[in-house]
Amino acid sequence: MNKFKSIINISILSVFVLLPFVSFAALPIAVTKPPSDIQNDSAVLNGSAQPASGDILDNIVYRFQWGENNSYGNVTSLISQPLSDHSGNALNFSEKISNLKNNTTYHYRVLIKYIPTGMTGVVSYSQMSSVFGNDQTFKTGNNSSSQINLTASPASNIVTLNVYNLSSGKSYRIAISDGKTTRDAIVKANQNGSFQYVFDKLTPSQNYNVFLSETNDNGGDVLKTINFTTSTDNSFSEAGTTLVKDITAVSASVSSVGLTSDASYVYSLRSDLGRYDVTKNADSDGNINASFDKLSPNTNYTLYLSKSTDIAHYIDKKDFRTLSPIFSIISFNSNSVTFKASGLNAVYQYMFSVVTEVGTLNKQVSPEKTGDATVTFTLKQCDKEPCYKYKASVNRYISGDNTSESINLPDLYFSLPVGGFSVLNVSSNSATIGGSGLTPNAKYKFSLVGVPDVEATADANGFAQAVFSNLAPDHRYNAFVALVGNNTNYVLNGEVTTLAESSSGESSVKFSGLVPCGTGRNADGSIPTPCDFNYLIKMINIVINFILIALAVPISAIMFAYAGILMIGANGEVSKITQAKNIFTNVVIGLVFIAGSWLIIHAILSILGYDGSWIGF
Repeated sequence: MNKFKSIINISILSVFVLLPFVSFAALPIAVTKPPSDIQNDSAVLNGSAQPASGDILDNIVYRFQWGENNSYGNVTSLISQPLSDHSGNALNFSEKISNLKNNTTYHYRVLIKYIPTGMTGVVSYSQMSSVFGNDQTFKTGNNSSSQINLTASPASNIVTLNVYNLSSGKSYRIAISDGKTTRDAIVKANQNGSFQYVFDKLTPSQNYNVFLSETNDNGGDVLKTINFTTSTDNSFSEAGTTLVKDITAVSASVSSVGLTSDASYVYSLRSDLGRYDVTKNADSDGNINASFDKLSPNTNYTLYLSKSTDIAHYIDKKDFRTLSPIFSIISFNSNSVTFKASGLNAVYQYMFSVVTEVGTLNKQVSPEKTGDATVTFTLKQCDKEPCYKYKASVNRYISGDNTSESINLPDLYFSLPVGGFSVLNVSSNSATIGGSGLTPNAKYKFSLVGVPDVEATADANGFAQAVFSNLAPDHRYNAFVALVGNNTNYVLNGEVTTLAESSSGESSVKFSGLVPCGTGRNADGSIPTPCDFNYLIKMINIVINFILIALAVPISAIMFAYAGILMIGANGEVSKITQAKNIFTNVVIGLVFIAGSWLIIHAILSILGYDGSWIGF
């Protein structure tokens, strides 16, 4: 133990003995200096680097760390600068920081990186040694009214107001008054703490006062006020009229008349999104036509017309709003689709097109005054998956060369749903029919020719059904399904045939009557089966069936039986045998005549193109 203590004592003694002969590399000194040019949202940070004795600095880089507390969190850009000499003179540097908060205290300090003596080759930033300066603080301005800059650039009928040194992103009220009336606007300062606003329709040679105030829930005090006088309007006396036309969602055309021939003019289009100027020369008649494209939909624009030599005075002004472009499918089913386009110009015609598996279908449409147009296409019914994928488009129609041009509305791609017509249930006087592949939750009208319509709403799967009653027995009906309100566009069609009535051993005449129509009434007083030409043929058919079946067959059976009785009871009498044979012969001839008559009538009707089932044969 004593030996170990002796070793420690000797070591400590050796350090003190050798210390005067050791040369330590002295560190550079980083100094954070007070800031300068402090504004509401910016300040200039200052610092210096002092080489220490021993000449250890070959090169330095510096930056400032800053933030709202001494944890900083922000740094300036990295600056590299060599020392001019190693005589001990300090190297001074500065850096401006912006986008600061108004009336806020900030901390900052210098950060120096240096390359130690003896290190050679390429040195990365992380390999360099660091030295930090002391912490400094400063406070940005409080945006008092004395710091706000408000200027006016008036002309005879317009003034441009420029405001600086405001709080970034804050809203302000700017007002102008001639002592009788006051106009104002709410404007938000940009990130630089400034904004520009224009008041037009001013009176020449008139004194105006401008007021700037804050906007908040309790109102705001006036921060700044100035006054100015508009100039005398003697620079020109030109008149002109401008018309904005062909307004779409993304473009507009303008025309002006009554201008000086061959003179140069400026159209200035302004909105919240910015300003867009176009210089045009009037023609020999003093007219100008121009167009603006790449506009924003649903946006308010103001168009000024002025001479290019005096743009402070405007000749005419027009306000307009771009339209909302719509090209969409508003309804569809298994064999039709309805499109709607809005934001069109009612002056022109438009071509709606659908590319199908067999070619392109086109419909030429004139929009309503509102700029809306609705078009329905009937397509091949989609009865199995997958369906054909269609492409639809709408373009402006040019009648001169039978072509069309794009109006910047995107194409639509769609497939129709699988669907079809079906008979779900049928009896002699009622039927239930259904339709699938319909537009979910849409209301449809089911129709049977000669029968009142029935309305039904398609369910979430696009299926709807309707029940018909008071139908004629053994009758074929043509059936149609259409959207309610569209009587000319059937989306599904088919047919349904009612069953014949059960006779129960009685003739059909007793059950349905000689003329099976015009009987019974619906709840609204209408006749469910009104008499028409079909029922005339039906009546003839009933008469024929009565003669052939209800009369001819039973009578023939009776006569055959009677002839048989005569033949059996003749007992060899020639007269009775002859009478029986004649009865047999006459009955057979009668049946052949009746059957031949039916065949002749059926052949004639078939030659004329009638379907036998249509008249019940």
